[in-house]
Amino acid sequence: MGNNAVVVVLTDGLGEITRNSEEFCKKLEEQISAAYCGPSAQKYWDVPAGCHCNPASVLSCAHADVTQLVAVGGNTGIVLMRAMHLPSGHTPEGRLALLKEWARQEGYTLRKIPER
Repeated sequence: MGNNAVVVVLTDGLGEITRNSEEFCKKLEEQISAAYCGPSAQKYWDVPAGCHCNPASVLSCAHADVTQLVAVGGNTGIVLMRAMHLPSGHTPEGRLALLKEWARQEGYTLRKIPER
């Protein structure tokens, strides 16, 4: 297995990315490498292109066995949780497992609301 990078692309920066694709690809590779270097206080790594200082941001890079729960909004994002060998979020059971693990890491437990 390889590694997965989480990247947010600002759609209003696509023109600059297209016009400066070689520069963008080089900077993207550099920032993904920086994100993969290990834990950091840095929350994200901006990827410039042309005259746009951050048409994309690298949020995280991790091994494919690591599931990452990410929140995106406000032209950026944050990794909320990382955990090894969790099920995929592509099924209801997998999403519940992710939610339970995130709650556990934050010091909470979850329980189903009883049906009335």
